[in-house]
Amino acid sequence: MFSLLPARSTDYAHPLLGSRLREQLALLGAQAELKVADARRALARMEVLRILRQRFIAYWRHQRRIVLSRAFSGHERDVGDVLFKRQQKGLVLEADRLEFMTAFAAARREEAKSQAARRHARATLELLTNQRLAEFVADYPVMAHPCLEEGALRLKLWESNPELAALRHILEAKGHPLNFNHLAGIESGVNLGESFLHDFSGGDTGHATVLNVDLRMPLDFLGASRSARDQAAATLSKARLELELRMRELEGEALRLVDSYAASQEDLRFAQLRLAAADEAVRERSLRAQSLPGDVQEQLQRARYGYYQVAMDTVDAEAELLDQQAQLLFFSAQPCVLEPRAGPGQPGPGRFTARPPDRVSPNATKIQGPEHSPPTEQARLAPDPIIERRNAAGFGVYVWESGNLLAGARAWMPMLNAFVERRVSRILASFTGPQIQALKGARRRSLVEFARAADEQGIGVHLLLGEPTWILPGHREKLVTLVKRLRALPFSGLHLDLEPNQLEEEKLGTGYLLQELLKTLSVALDASPWPVALSVHPRYMLRRLGHSSFGARLAALGLDEVSLMVYVTNPQRVYEIAAPIIERHKRLRFSIAQSVESMLPREESYAHLSLKDFQRRMAELHERFKQPNFEGVLIQAWSPYQRMRR
Repeated sequence: MFSLLPARSTDYAHPLLGSRLREQLALLGAQAELKVADARRALARMEVLRILRQRFIAYWRHQRRIVLSRAFSGHERDVGDVLFKRQQKGLVLEADRLEFMTAFAAARREEAKSQAARRHARATLELLTNQRLAEFVADYPVMAHPCLEEGALRLKLWESNPELAALRHILEAKGHPLNFNHLAGIESGVNLGESFLHDFSGGDTGHATVLNVDLRMPLDFLGASRSARDQAAATLSKARLELELRMRELEGEALRLVDSYAASQEDLRFAQLRLAAADEAVRERSLRAQSLPGDVQEQLQRARYGYYQVAMDTVDAEAELLDQQAQLLFFSAQPCVLEPRAGPGQPGPGRFTARPPDRVSPNATKIQGPEHSPPTEQARLAPDPIIERRNAAGFGVYVWESGNLLAGARAWMPMLNAFVERRVSRILASFTGPQIQALKGARRRSLVEFARAADEQGIGVHLLLGEPTWILPGHREKLVTLVKRLRALPFSGLHLDLEPNQLEEEKLGTGYLLQELLKTLSVALDASPWPVALSVHPRYMLRRLGHSSFGARLAALGLDEVSLMVYVTNPQRVYEIAAPIIERHKRLRFSIAQSVESMLPREESYAHLSLKDFQRRMAELHERFKQPNFEGVLIQAWSPYQRMRR
């Protein structure tokens, strides 16, 4: 009798058809789950970063409010003594004295509220950073500039939002069953078994091999296959709809925030204007209080309290703008422009000091005009007075051929060096239609890098757009579309060269064209994230439109600057033409455009002069204009200016 015991056995199994499909789908599903988990972790990190930014902004906001409140209420005793003495003399009613003193109580109340809010913000920061934080002085919150252009924002959402990435991974996983649907109803496999045997009684050995192939499928194979395909297609359609719906929801939220961000910018501008007015009121009353008796002290205290209230509103407006910026940055893992923007100086306590303050508080938020870089050491040592007056008479240039700015640093670096050498403080850069259409990827990065490098040299880069048909109602929307498309780029301003005389002025009528130009400027101001300027012939400025002039209507629009195209080479004559216009419209800033184009006669162009003589002429021209709203000279155009002999 033999006793056969297996010494060793080995089994091999390999799934086929539908069975193998299930394993592949399980593997793909597991990989998709890992990707979804990674995307959700990235989304959680972005959410934490948003909350961290918002809490830091809140901390900074209430820190500023506390400083302002303490500065104002710190003079309660001195003001109280003055008011009490005046009340004893019958110069101030008791009700008025108590009303004045309630202002300090209101300031203490605001300080207490801000103290509590700051502690709450710090507690959240401690929780998010997992560390204990002592009270600290927060710097101005600096963040990357968010996407504001609709198309760029949609692209950033689609490319980098983790929530949409997770939904795309889910959608991809739901689509895998459709790729192998024809095998879904068939289950099959190959099983190979091998056994090694040993006979203990005789010492003989042997082995056995078994090969098993199985195939299972439903009787109604085609029906089952259609049912599985329909189920997979329905699941895929549901996932696709969920992705599209969430994309639309995020787009709606993001675009709503863009509108809120624009509104917050206007709120801040309004608050800054109010602050400038309140600052001036304190200055005037401080000067009067030094020399005039009577109720000037009460007026001064009212002005100080008014400044305090407006300063608090300005801090709130700035914080609201920063909060909107933080929320916009949440919608994309990367900003549209990788360039941090520092904020303006904040309103400080200078207006609450006992001594008469300066005209503008050193820490107060101000409305600033264009800034120029300080002259270099070489410029300070140069004997040429033109170079020494560079800050006062920096040149702007119309650059109609700006293709090199899109071609990388090797192309634009020589151009930037030439701008610096030729005393250029701002450039008005124009691009052709094809260049604007191709303004993405490497070309877009090149322009951003150039703008950053120019800013480091004290040169502002303004977008120059010039197409006279945009004046007409049927073509106006093209300008708006173009501005919205380019609004995410870091330009310093938008300059429009829209000349009615390039249209059929006699046929359409000058009055009609100027009215339509005002409408075009109005929609451009609404669409533009930058200050808007206009090049215009001086003869239009005094043209009557109803009960006012074209120039007055420009000032009412809120235009940033007007460039008067005075192509005359006699400086005295230029002054006679431009000075009355500049003097009359003090709410507008003006520059004077001068030509160096060779196709014009000598009476209209400086093309026949050397570079040094031309620069001296421009400095002399600048010296003639003493008006504070005169900004300097713009040169038409860069190419002939660059070619001028020394």
